[in-house]
Amino acid sequence: MRDFIIKRLQNSIIKLERVGVKLRKIEKDIIMQAGLLLSEALREISYPNIPGHELEHSFRVFELAIYIWWHERKGDFRKIVFSALFHDIMRGKENHAFYSAKFTREFLKNKNFDDIADDVARIINEHSYSAKLKPSSFESAILQDVDRLDALGAIGIARVFAYGGHLKRQLYNPEDPTKGESLGHFFEKILKLPKLMNTETGKKLALKRVKVILEFIRQFFRELNLLE
Repeated sequence: MRDFIIKRLQNSIIKLERVGVKLRKIEKDIIMQAGLLLSEALREISYPNIPGHELEHSFRVFELAIYIWWHERKGDFRKIVFSALFHDIMRGKENHAFYSAKFTREFLKNKNFDDIADDVARIINEHSYSAKLKPSSFESAILQDVDRLDALGAIGIARVFAYGGHLKRQLYNPEDPTKGESLGHFFEKILKLPKLMNTETGKKLALKRVKVILEFIRQFFRELNLLE
């Protein structure tokens, strides 16, 4: 797991630099430090492989967080990195944001990261969509944005149906496709996300990604009504 995480984060750095995010050595060192701690944390727990919420989701959230941090030129880099990588570490539990925050606070304090443990836990606790908490810091605003951005676009579409299959949802409700089941989830939650973005960069990315979903839904209904 350790080698996998380090290699995965190295690939993230390459990807970020490819799109213009220039990280200094100190920032790369922070990323690798967080990665090593994440690998240690994962040895302590049984991380569930829930479709749509796999560990890869956390890596994408981490990449988007650094992307927004770079473009906004604001926020504590260490807190952003740690909160992004640990934000779903207790995924599978009810109220996973609360338990992820609790675990991360205790874990970081045990690893002598007392200076950021409380703030990172607060950021993680505030990221959940269902909790409807307002961000208390810019770092928290970033984590909310990036977790929601990963639910948009082509990846967001894939996640809805992957998770829907896990929950044994139908593709759509034949009586009203806009309500319930997997397709209804777009109307009940996903399409609302762009209006909830906090950062300017998050807003721009959300508008681009939601267009992909809207076109998908339009095509879905065309095919459903034999109008393809």
